[in-house]
Amino acid sequence: MARENIVLRSAIKHPVDSLVALLDSELAGELVTRIDKTIASSNITLLVYEKFYMRVSSYVSLTILIVEDEAGQTIELIGSGGGNGIFGIDWGANSAFAGSAKLILVEKGFA
Repeated sequence: MARENIVLRSAIKHPVDSLVALLDSELAGELVTRIDKTIASSNITLLVYEKFYMRVSSYVSLTILIVEDEAGQTIELIGSGGGNGIFGIDWGANSAFAGSAKLILVEKGFA
């Protein structure tokens, strides 16, 4: 199964709820779950989205990990799934899903 990992950072701390609302409105996927935790001085949010891609006749998932600490925010995007056939070819579906989230976050100042 193929996957796409992208790491973005921002020194500016964006409100997590506004980031989630932005992703919900801009991503063409469904938010499956959200988990919020605080560990020491870090706030951590885990989001899992899924989307059906016709080109692979399968669902693709996008896991987003948002870590906020004193240095700012780090967001990790992990697109996975969507593999089709015996070789698990995904035809770039998980990369496209992760890439669409990356474009949304880059517009908010993440790099």
